[in-house]
Amino acid sequence: ETERLTQFVQTLLDVSQLQTGKLQFNYGPVAVKPLLKRAAEIVLGSESERVTWQIPVALPPVWADETYIEQIVRNLVRNAQKYTLPHSPIVLSAFVQNQVMHICVTDSGPGIPQEKQRDVFDRFYRITHGQEHKVSGWGLGLYFARMLTEAQDGTLTLQSPVHPQPDAPGTRFILTLPIAEEEPEDGEFAAD
Repeated sequence: ETERLTQFVQTLLDVSQLQTGKLQFNYGPVAVKPLLKRAAEIVLGSESERVTWQIPVALPPVWADETYIEQIVRNLVRNAQKYTLPHSPIVLSAFVQNQVMHICVTDSGPGIPQEKQRDVFDRFYRITHGQEHKVSGWGLGLYFARMLTEAQDGTLTLQSPVHPQPDAPGTRFILTLPIAEEEPEDGEFAAD
């Protein structure tokens, strides 16, 4: 409980700094594959064998703040872990399309109803799926993840259902980020 409360307070402080434009980003090229592997190992620990990897051998780096991108990915993996039954797969994938990197975290959980999909990115919003899917949390993770993503010229969206099974339709979160082909001009990716 102490760790959860500490994390909650830190998230509130980070959200406040981001909202006031005081959160500092250290941009640079970020290698995607090692970042995803590290995030999965940290969040899932001994459960990391649950991950199904769909990542090409060669991926260009993204232009972002590595610390905050890893925080976003950890949050998405943590959500997948919370909402997926134990031993069910979590798929981590990455690909380039239209000169943008797409990083996807897909679970086999209860999914997110269409009418609630817009709300999941709101501050303190939580979906309840009945007693069998009751999970802990504050409802800040996706809100902060989207804010961090948009501050780095990316997008965070979702797709649900993903699977044809009615009891486990799943959700896919899609994080898109600019590719680090060339170092941008000073201030081009500065946070507001």
